[in-house]
Amino acid sequence: MKLGGRIVRKLAPDHYERLRRWVDDLLGRGPADPALPGPLGKDFRPGLSNPTGRQLTKDEQLGADLLTAEGKHVQALPEDHTVERVKSVDFLVREGPDDPGVISELKTLNSSRSSAVQRNILDAGAQLDQYKDRYGPGRAVIDGRAAGLTADDADRGFRRAAGQARTHGQPMPPSIRIILGDGSSRYYP
Repeated sequence: MKLGGRIVRKLAPDHYERLRRWVDDLLGRGPADPALPGPLGKDFRPGLSNPTGRQLTKDEQLGADLLTAEGKHVQALPEDHTVERVKSVDFLVREGPDDPGVISELKTLNSSRSSAVQRNILDAGAQLDQYKDRYGPGRAVIDGRAAGLTADDADRGFRRAAGQARTHGQPMPPSIRIILGDGSSRYYP
């Protein structure tokens, strides 16, 4: 039986793969749903997955391209228009086959001022907070490459956002990555 499987796999790999998927589905070991948190295991593939065909904005596409270039699996999440005044999060990002993924909200800066960093962090925090029960804690990815963001302005913007969130009870993203104008990144807890 095992020898026959090896022969089929060599001689007819497409048929073998279809048969393997059929058996896995039959036994309840089907592929993981990439739009839900959980490890993808053998189904992990670096790159962008957008099965709903959602039209990404130019900024979202630039962010997805950056993350996929780093070897990550980026799942575009469908937009939810069922509830008024609720903005959808952008992506579910996985770094490897065993990574369950983290929802990520991408914000692109049009200004390198610390007030722009502050506003975008708080906006991302509000969006991520609406989905934490469904997806768990999320990450804000603030892209300051086009704006020429400096480390000083990124740090100042983060401190301002943290202060405003603390004073006014606003949600802060549990994890923040800010991409600077030179392409390097700063991470905040």
